Amino acid sequence: CKPLTQSLAEGLEQYFHDANSFIGNKFEVLPRQGLIAIENECSIAGESTFSCTHSELVARSDILITGSWNHSGGLTVKAIVFNSNGSTRQLAVERAIVDLQSLSGANLDCWQGVKPVNIIRSPGESQTPPPVETDWLTKFRAEAKAEQAKWDQWQTRMQQDFDQVKAFVRESPGAVAYHRKAWQEFLARYPVQTNNPYSQADDDMRAEAERYQTVTPAVTFEVRGHYHIHPDGTVTDTRNGLMWKRCAEGQTWTGTTCSGTLTQNTGMTWDKVMPNGQQKSWPAFAGYSDWRVPTIEELRTLVYCSNGKPQTWNDTGNMCDGNYERPTIDQVVFPNVSGKWPESGFWSASAFASDSRYAWNLYFGYGDGLWNGRSHARQVRLVRVGQ
Repeated sequence: CKPLTQSLAEGLEQYFHDANSFIGNKFEVLPRQGLIAIENECSIAGESTFSCTHSELVARSDILITGSWNHSGGLTVKAIVFNSNGSTRQLAVERAIVDLQSLSGANLDCWQGVKPVNIIRSPGESQTPPPVETDWLTKFRAEAKAEQAKWDQWQTRMQQDFDQVKAFVRESPGAVAYHRKAWQEFLARYPVQTNNPYSQADDDMRAEAERYQTVTPAVTFEVRGHYHIHPDGTVTDTRNGLMWKRCAEGQTWTGTTCSGTLTQNTGMTWDKVMPNGQQKSWPAFAGYSDWRVPTIEELRTLVYCSNGKPQTWNDTGNMCDGNYERPTIDQVVFPNVSGKWPESGFWSASAFASDSRYAWNLYFGYGDGLWNGRSHARQVRLVRVGQ
């Protein structure tokens, strides 16, 4: 008397005496008793599938028996033999209808074995198992496949970096020096010495990168006083080297101006702008990812008093005097800025030292810096250190 799993496995091995020859074979087992035994002995994966294992028949192999059943008594069994290293040996696929002999009394663990009823070969399949490949050739084939997979991954990374550099060049047409640096870094990461033997694509990307290094855009920037206006929505102040976004957060650079009206709804609280009093990461723009909130001293360099009082470029911290245009900022360089309160208020990164509930902001309606409660909503204009 033997359990169903062992009885099935031994019956299969008896008919296909070489364990290798029944890998992938499919056996249909018909009697109703098979369903009862499977429910008691095997793992039921669902309403109609099961899985059993047996590892005692062949010392160097394991047999996995899976299949399906239905309540009318039909039972389909599929037996697969695994090598000791876990890989399946691929041989001819055959199908056989076998019959489980009846239970011995009422003991579900007592089976008398299985016997083949009929053998059916699948149409178009070989009548004999294909030859087993020589072990050393199998080893070389596996190693070659693994090596190509590594090169494919390397090629994917190279393509991703190449596409990112091209996007950077496209989004920041004025940053010519940085374009060259980016292509130089790309070529240093993927030198010709690491040539992919399975593809020509890496050579093509290197050649294109070398061509890009010699290209100089026809337009780099427009000069307006001490400002260099770039076509990518940024402007550089040549007095201090700061690069500003021409649009405030909440606005969109269209290529010629800033779309979107600044209101209290576009403003943010200081705690959101400077969480825990620290600079946070902002989305990349124009190919740069080091944007930050300016200090109050940096914001003051943007103040422009059109009547020259107290001075044209007013970084004193005092408001403009007399009859001056609002907002107090170069409206060509920084378009679509409100001159009204409180929409013209912009946060700085500078906390108010005397009271942690407050922080410094600058009102471009007047041109002066004030401290406000951190819970108030104000606008944000980002800056970075240019080159």
